[in-house]
Amino acid sequence: VRPHVEAWDHAERVPDEVFKEMTDLGYFSLLCPEEYGGMDLDPMSYAVLHEEFNRASAGLGIIMSVHNSLVGGAIKRYGADAQKKEWLPAMCTGKMGAYCLSEPNAGTDAGSLQLSAKSDGDSYVLNGEKMFVTNADYAKFYLVFASTDPSAAARGITAVLVERSSPGVEVGKPERKMGIKCSDTRSVAFSDVRVPKANRLGDEG
Repeated sequence: VRPHVEAWDHAERVPDEVFKEMTDLGYFSLLCPEEYGGMDLDPMSYAVLHEEFNRASAGLGIIMSVHNSLVGGAIKRYGADAQKKEWLPAMCTGKMGAYCLSEPNAGTDAGSLQLSAKSDGDSYVLNGEKMFVTNADYAKFYLVFASTDPSAAARGITAVLVERSSPGVEVGKPERKMGIKCSDTRSVAFSDVRVPKANRLGDEG
């Protein structure tokens, strides 16, 4: 990693072949249970590994952390058995995830999110925008936090898994940053994006 960090930061991108090699070596399956193809590291081993990667490239460390901890960890902890069987093996074999929480008018205040997820039969219809999404352009899917009931306390925040290829998903331009530039950071907009309710993590609200 270390010899390439400056070039990656100037390009504001890690080459795809690096991610493929990291996937083959297990670095995108660090916390996933072994039954789904992961390494299932203990917390100390995970922390030491991240220290070493971040010593060379904080940008690459953040890419790994969001994929393994925020997205994979949420599915591992809150996903139904069928969801774990569908999503975790795919993550272990290179399907990168991104975490969509922050919004232009709410920041990271989850109780004030405005992106809506309206129920429509066996689907939700998402409308709104997320900002400062790490891995936005690298990711193949997003863990999105949305309001299913604006009148409820904390707006009835619900988490859903959204394929990037879904019609109506639009990934914005890269943010200009002072550092960790190879860590991709962008806005992601959702316009009438239909998401199966089977992709909801945990209970509604």
